[in-house]
Amino acid sequence: MLKMNVKKLYYGLVSLISVIAIATSSWILLSSVLKMYLISDKEYIEANHWIIDSCKYVGKSNSLWGQVSVWNYSSKQECIKDKTKQILLERKYNFKMSIISSLSVLIVFLILFVFHYPRFKKLDN
Repeated sequence: MLKMNVKKLYYGLVSLISVIAIATSSWILLSSVLKMYLISDKEYIEANHWIIDSCKYVGKSNSLWGQVSVWNYSSKQECIKDKTKQILLERKYNFKMSIISSLSVLIVFLILFVFHYPRFKKLDN
């Protein structure tokens, strides 16, 4: 009797935790995809304007920051073009990392749920 209750508790807890993890990772996956496709590249660049604003220091010799990497550009337009490209590449990278991590968690807990919940239901009967 006690052995059966411990098994039932184990299968029940693993199933419950799996359902919570599946819901959370599904939410992260869905929100990542929606953010990627609903927020345009232009809106994303405008939200990260501070990176492009650093290009106003191109060609200036005195700054509170000291030597800054943006001074390596020959023109302000070249700096803006490169920073815009970096922002969009970072966005794609973060999107891919979010998809990979949420999918891996989703798959692991889906497998746990598929193998534990039927056993929990079998012990419940």
